Amino acid sequence: MPVITTIQRPLPSVKKRKRVAAYARVSMECEQLLHSLSAQVSYYSSLIQRNPEWEYAGVYIDEGITVMGLPGKTDFVYLPDATFTTNNCYANCDAGKIDIILVKSISRFARDTVDLLDTVRHLRDIGVEIRFERESISTLTGDGELLLTLLASFAQEESESISRNEKWAIKKKFEQGISNTSLRCFGYDWDAENGTCVINEEEAVWVRYIYDEFLKGASIKGLATDLSKRGVTALRGNCLNRSTIRRILTTETYVGDVILQRYYSPRVRKPAVNKGQVPRYLISDAHEGIISREDFEAVQERLNYRARTAANAGYKKTRFAGLVKCGKCGYACNHVQRTSSSGRYHHIECNRRKVKKCDLLPIGEQELKDITDGILGKREVLETIILFDDHIDFYIKGGKVKTHIRKYPPNGYNKTCFSRKVVCGVCGNTFVRMKSGNRKVWMCKAKKHDKNACTVDYINESELIEAAVEVLGTDENYEMKFYCEMEKAVVYGTKIEFYFKEGSVKVWQRR
Repeated sequence: MPVITTIQRPLPSVKKRKRVAAYARVSMECEQLLHSLSAQVSYYSSLIQRNPEWEYAGVYIDEGITVMGLPGKTDFVYLPDATFTTNNCYANCDAGKIDIILVKSISRFARDTVDLLDTVRHLRDIGVEIRFERESISTLTGDGELLLTLLASFAQEESESISRNEKWAIKKKFEQGISNTSLRCFGYDWDAENGTCVINEEEAVWVRYIYDEFLKGASIKGLATDLSKRGVTALRGNCLNRSTIRRILTTETYVGDVILQRYYSPRVRKPAVNKGQVPRYLISDAHEGIISREDFEAVQERLNYRARTAANAGYKKTRFAGLVKCGKCGYACNHVQRTSSSGRYHHIECNRRKVKKCDLLPIGEQELKDITDGILGKREVLETIILFDDHIDFYIKGGKVKTHIRKYPPNGYNKTCFSRKVVCGVCGNTFVRMKSGNRKVWMCKAKKHDKNACTVDYINESELIEAAVEVLGTDENYEMKFYCEMEKAVVYGTKIEFYFKEGSVKVWQRR
C-alpha cells in the first residue's frame, strides 16, 4: 500500500505592527502657541492611527522653554532622573513599548548638538527609530547621524542667536527703566495698561500693620503667628510666613522704588539672585509708596541691630558650608553648635536628623577638618563631601574620588556606640552608662531610679564589649560596625539578644 505523506502548509505570518509615538513641543507659553501644540497633537494622533502598519503609542508633549546644555531642561534629551513629561516617553522606550518616534523637526527635539547625538545613539542602541519630518531624516539610516550633526549645529547656533538678541532687548529696557515682567507683590496690583504698580488697599492695611508692629518691638516670628490667627493670607492663599514678612520689611517696592534685574537667569532653569553678576537698575518713585521712607529706614536699622546682637552674629561660615551631603538620604549637612556641661562644641549633621528622619552619625567639625587636610593634596579642590556612617567620600575637581574609613569618635555625639541601643528585655527601658568604682557598667534606667522596678541586673561594659566583638566576628573598628549594623541589643538575666538591621538575630550567653 502506497505511503501518503501529509504536508501541512505553514500559516501566513502576521506582520507585527510598529508601535509609534510622537513628540510635540512649543518654545513659549502663549495662547497662539498652545493652540499650535494642540494642533500638533491632533495631527500626529490622526497620522499614526490612519496607518494600518502602525500601532498608536501616544503623543508626548512638552510646553516648556528651551534651556540648553544643562540637566533638567525641557528639550527631549535622555534624563533618567528627570520629572518632565518627556521622560515618560524614555521610560517606555527603555521598557520596549515604543519602536518609532515622530518629531516635527530637529529644533523641536533638542538644540544642543551633543545632547541630541547622545539621545539618538541611546535610542538607536535599544532599537528605537526617530523620524524628523521636516528634514526627512531617520536615525537608523547610514547617513542619518551625519545629517543630524550638521543640521543640529545650525539649530543650536540659531537658538543661541535668538537668546542673545532677547537678552540685549531686555537689557535696553532695563536701562530705560522699563520692566520686562509684571511686578505683582503683596500690597500691590499690576496695572498692565500703564505698566506700573497700584496699591491694593485691602492688602496695604496689613503691610502698614507689619511695619508699625515691628517698629513697636514685635518679632518676625510673632508677626507671622499673629497674622496667621487673623487669617491673613499671601498672594497664593498661604499664610504670611516669616520669610514673606521679612521680604515685606526689606523690599524697596513699599516706598515706591523698583529694582530691576534683582534676579537673573544664568544657564539654569530656575532664576538666581543677582549678587553682582549682572547690573541692577534702581527706579526711584516708580509708583505710589505704602510706607514712608523714614519708617522704611527705621525698620532696616532695627533689622541690622538685631542681626548684630543675635546669638550667632559672630559666627562665620565654615570651609565646609554647602559641601557636605548625607550619604543616607541625600540631604545637605549643616554646621550645628551646641553647649554641654563640658563646654561648646561644633559638629556637622544631616538636616533631617533634627526632625528624626535620618540617623546619620554626625561628625565633629574639627575631626572633618583634620581628615580633609590629611587626605587632600596641595592642588586638589573639593567639590562635594558625601558623609556616611562608616566612611566619607571626597569628590575632587576633575572626577577623582578619595574615601576615608571613619572610626567611632571617643566621647562623640552618642558617647559610645552602645548609647540608645542597649535595651532591657524585661521592662523595655534603655540601659544607661554608669560608674561603679573603677568599672563602667550599664544599668536599666528604671532600676537606676528604683532598685525594685526591674529584675535584670547591670552588665559590665567589658562584658558588653566582649559580646559585641564575638557576634560581629571582629574586634577591628567594632564600635563603628556595631553602630552601623546593630539595631539593638536586648539584655536579659542570662543572655543578650543582638538584633541586626538586616534582620538576623544572634544570642550571647551572659557569664
